[in-house]
Amino acid sequence: MGGGGIKVTASDRFRISRCVASKNNGVGFWFDIDNRKATIERSYAADNAEAGIMVEISQEMNVLNNIAVRNGLGEGGWSRAGILIAESMHSLVEHNICVGNFIGLCVRQQGVRTVPADPELGRSQPVSFYSEGLVFRRNIAAFNREWQFAFFGDNPSFGGDNNVPDAAERKLLNPSSWAWQFSHNLYFAPPGSGLILWGAPWRPGHKVYDSLETFRSEQHLDQASIVADPKFADWKTDDFALRPDSPAVELFRPSRIKTVAAGLSP
Repeated sequence: MGGGGIKVTASDRFRISRCVASKNNGVGFWFDIDNRKATIERSYAADNAEAGIMVEISQEMNVLNNIAVRNGLGEGGWSRAGILIAESMHSLVEHNICVGNFIGLCVRQQGVRTVPADPELGRSQPVSFYSEGLVFRRNIAAFNREWQFAFFGDNPSFGGDNNVPDAAERKLLNPSSWAWQFSHNLYFAPPGSGLILWGAPWRPGHKVYDSLETFRSEQHLDQASIVADPKFADWKTDDFALRPDSPAVELFRPSRIKTVAAGLSP
């Protein structure tokens, strides 16, 4: 995989708004390496072989009011998600709908990723990227095939081989120090699908959560989130308007769902 619908790198305040990325043999929308204060909003990522929206090795990013459906259903690794945040920092994922993907919402953290200094690009010093300060708020992740939320922590914090010998780097990889904020999200796993994965499944310290209450208790996240059928009008035809009895009405803004779906779905 080397590209997809669009690939952006080394940007500052780049904005993608009301765009469509569909049926690419790769990622739909990809911010890859040293993007700063960029935004993707009110866009539609569907039927891409890898992630619908991917933010990688970047910081202060905003992923807002997007729809990501049926992404990552081809063969591939851990980038098969509706929205994937990979080794990125201080970023906001809010008011998105992730439905029918291989994984709904996903965070990936391998080792610390360092971008070298480059004065021409505004980097006077090397910059190290890891998963600090992520906010997931008021998203719907439902009917996804494998997990509704997955954190692929492939590093010594989850046991196994010590492939990060530097003690300072190992400390940066400890998820308990990242100050994540998850709140007011809605998850719904259909029969045969998982709710939450915490840690890469090939690491001995990973955990699978079928209960949001247990996840809250152990990871101190998603205190105001719920597990419930969002009751879309007809998600199989990309009609994401909420029915009057939807439990997502209090978490989400249904007018925004209607606007995005009606304006961008094929």
